[in-house]
Amino acid sequence: MSELSLQERSLLPKIDETSIRELKHHYDMFRTLQKEVLEMGVDYGWPAGRRQGKPSLYKSGAEKLTRLFHLVTDFQIVKMVEEEDFIEYIFKCTLKTPDGLVVGEGYGAANSREKKHWKSDPWANQNTILKMAKKRAHVDATLTGLGASNVFTQDIEDYEAEIIEPPISDAQLRKIHVLIREYARAVEKDPEEIKASIKERHGVQHLNELTKTQAHEIIEQLDDYLKKQRIET
Repeated sequence: MSELSLQERSLLPKIDETSIRELKHHYDMFRTLQKEVLEMGVDYGWPAGRRQGKPSLYKSGAEKLTRLFHLVTDFQIVKMVEEEDFIEYIFKCTLKTPDGLVVGEGYGAANSREKKHWKSDPWANQNTILKMAKKRAHVDATLTGLGASNVFTQDIEDYEAEIIEPPISDAQLRKIHVLIREYARAVEKDPEEIKASIKERHGVQHLNELTKTQAHEIIEQLDDYLKKQRIET
C-alpha cells in the first residue's frame, strides 16, 4: 500500500493536544455517568450474564441520558408490514435540542419472526414488536448522537436479555393524573399540554402505555417540583 500523498494528508482531520484532551474528557464524562447516574441491571448491563466487553445500554438508560441532556425524541416510522402471519416495524429516532437542533439519529427494527412466541401469534404481540422497534431506535440514536458508544453497546443479544418492564399500575396512573392537574395549576398551563409533553418525552400515545419505571420517575419529578413550590410559597 502506497503512502498518502500530501494532498490526501491535508484532508485528514487535525489532531492536537486540545482535541485529545476534549475527547478524553468526553469519554471520562460518560464513565462518570455510568457509575453515578445510571443503575446497572436497570439502565445498562451485560446480556445473558456475560460480563466482558462493554455493557449494553437499555431503554431506561437511553431515556435517562436523553433527559439529562435536555433532548427531545422524535420518532418516525420508516417501514411497516402488517400481514396476517408477519409483522415488521422500522423506526427512525431523531434526538433534538429544545430549539430543534438535531444532535443524533438512530434506527431500530423488530419483526414477528425474532421470537418463537411472536412468530406463532404475531398479532397477539403486535404492540410489543412496535415498542421494541422504537426502543432500539432510541438506544441507537443515544449511542451515536451522544457519543456513548465508547462506553456502551447494543447488539441482538441485548434484545433477548432485557426484561420487558411491567406496565404502569392503576394507582400510578391515578396519581399521575392528580399531579398533572396540580402541576398545571402551579405553572398556569393546560393539563393536556403537560400530558402531551410527557407522552412525547416517553414515546407513547397514551399515559396507560407507560411502564412502571417510567411512571415512578414521572411521579417523583412532579412531586419534587410541587414540594419545592410549597416551600417557596
